[in-house]
Amino acid sequence: MYIDVDLSWRQTTVPANLKTMKSTEVPVLSVENYGLQLSTGSMGWNNFRYKTVNTFHVNTIQDYLNFSRREEFPLPPHRKEIFDFIFLTKGSTERTKGLDEFTLTKNQIFFLPAYQITTMRSMSEDAEGFYCHFHPDIFFKKLFQKELLHQFNFLHFTGNPIVELDKKTSVFAEVLLKKLLDEYRRDEECDVNLAASTILTLFFAVSKFSQPIEHSGGNAANRIANEYKSLLQKNIYDRKKVGYYADQLSISPEHLNRSVKSAFGKTAHEYLDEMVLLEAKVLLRQSTLNVSEIAYKIGKENPGDFIRFFKSKTGITPKQYRNAV
Repeated sequence: MYIDVDLSWRQTTVPANLKTMKSTEVPVLSVENYGLQLSTGSMGWNNFRYKTVNTFHVNTIQDYLNFSRREEFPLPPHRKEIFDFIFLTKGSTERTKGLDEFTLTKNQIFFLPAYQITTMRSMSEDAEGFYCHFHPDIFFKKLFQKELLHQFNFLHFTGNPIVELDKKTSVFAEVLLKKLLDEYRRDEECDVNLAASTILTLFFAVSKFSQPIEHSGGNAANRIANEYKSLLQKNIYDRKKVGYYADQLSISPEHLNRSVKSAFGKTAHEYLDEMVLLEAKVLLRQSTLNVSEIAYKIGKENPGDFIRFFKSKTGITPKQYRNAV
């Protein structure tokens, strides 16, 4: 499903080109279709829907696991119009942000900005904690300035999504999220302004624990590799040649390859291919474009080239991926 949304609030937290892309170019899941399009069983999503679900929602991980079907993990890659975060008080879960994979454990929060591609790969049977999502409009309608969320690095498109809390802050976070849950379950009486204030309190409490993403390798290589990753996320629909990104960084393609290999363990071309593949998967699952149209959109003018590329990376054809349960 494609939707038209006002992206003007996003500014520095989201790649600039996503602001100007037409809705037919970037498939985005609305909250209304979130669970239904991700899996046939919808992961028990309807059990958590209250009237404010499109702008603010919270549930416990325990309830989620009670209603979910484990065989549906991992969820297919998808892109949503909302921010979300998961806080674990017990157990673990594996989540992705773009091409990066993260394991979340006790006393950690995983933050995902709107419009970032993600999937949940797994969740342990003993996992406990909270899931919350919100649309930024809950902050901007009455109480806060539109620049409010920009100060939190963990909400940035290329920021580190994992924040590890100390014991005292974890207890405080749990108290806040229980209050959010109580407010959400009031249904018709739910005060979204109170929810926004509580979420903001949580963000300020955990922000001092936020750390940048660390990669192995030298500092110069890390900087170049991360700039390359950022450029890829901003331009992958328009630019699919390593040479373009090397020019943007004022270095040779060879230098870019060495830097990316040092930081990420793969060449710049391999990393680009992974990003193209990820976008293709989202287009296959979240759009009605046919295979030829998707091939053209990801830079494969010959549909046969796209089919061979996709199968070499996944072992199945694009059509088989789209039709997979």
